[in-house]
Amino acid sequence: MIENSINIARNFQLETDVFNVEVIKDGYINDTYLLYDKALRPCCVLQRINTQVFKDPEALAGNKFRVSRVLQGKGLEFIPSRQGKAFYRDEQNGFWMMSRYIPDSQTLKKPVSTSIAKKVGKTIGEFHRAVADENPSAYKVIIPDFHHLSKRYKGFLASVRNDVYQRAGMARWEVDFLESAAKDFFFLEELIENQKIPQRVVHYDTKLSNILFNKELEPICLIDYDTVMPGTWLFDFADAARSLCNSAEEDEQNLNRVVFLNEHFKGLKAGYLHPIEEYLNREEKGQFNTATGYLILEQAIRFLDDFLNGDKYYKTGFEGQNLQRARVQIKLFQGFIENHY
Repeated sequence: MIENSINIARNFQLETDVFNVEVIKDGYINDTYLLYDKALRPCCVLQRINTQVFKDPEALAGNKFRVSRVLQGKGLEFIPSRQGKAFYRDEQNGFWMMSRYIPDSQTLKKPVSTSIAKKVGKTIGEFHRAVADENPSAYKVIIPDFHHLSKRYKGFLASVRNDVYQRAGMARWEVDFLESAAKDFFFLEELIENQKIPQRVVHYDTKLSNILFNKELEPICLIDYDTVMPGTWLFDFADAARSLCNSAEEDEQNLNRVVFLNEHFKGLKAGYLHPIEEYLNREEKGQFNTATGYLILEQAIRFLDDFLNGDKYYKTGFEGQNLQRARVQIKLFQGFIENHY
């Protein structure tokens, strides 16, 4: 695969030849490679899009190129193929994209400080401010109903009933908990459907690992634009809270280590509001807590649903990893509710 990725790279408008490749193991969905030039300096990032997850990769590529132009150098810069397209399709129908490597950049591992949480919030707010004047209808919907708890809930209940892989018995308590808790958050969808919460251009994957920092631990930009599409800004904030305010990893084995970090939540919100508050309407400002609970529960359902259906969406490294991920989200939700409801 490494040799193949070098050959694939030659189909993009690079100014240099590629001499080495490193597999980037972060990320659950796509296959990602860091490419090095003759001086063995990182020069670009090559990614094979998972077309089982992203059914319309050309629309995905169009969204990514469009938002990168709007950001005007304050985000990822994508490299077109030699045919001038936003992507390259190989002979096996593999779908590839390439972006320039951002030098002296890094992602951070948890735990991070409250001050970092505030900087993360500011970075997301600045992204939203940059796209605030964009027409959401100019962007394609990449995954329909990506954040729609009640629809995911119905699909989840069907997975429990069908139990194709006979795994429901291993997650009886988790199933019962999610069946009970999710219904209390469906009302947020009515606010969205009635346009009291407006449609915006969103990132929709604002976890900590999708923010690059420099050596001084100052944020550079958000990365990973696969799910840029029309949506709700509140869910970008909430997904960041779900990721950043978890004291542990998403697949932590010891649930006693999973704590919702309230000071991080406050810092994240303060940082987010600083650049974007004037763009938010009254309803948006009043639903930060609801959106956060909604997103944590949704992610728990997504992990558990994937477990019940044979681990087809999220990559796994050990048996039952998606079940453990769901348990972590449930514990995180419980900690959030104790302090915010």
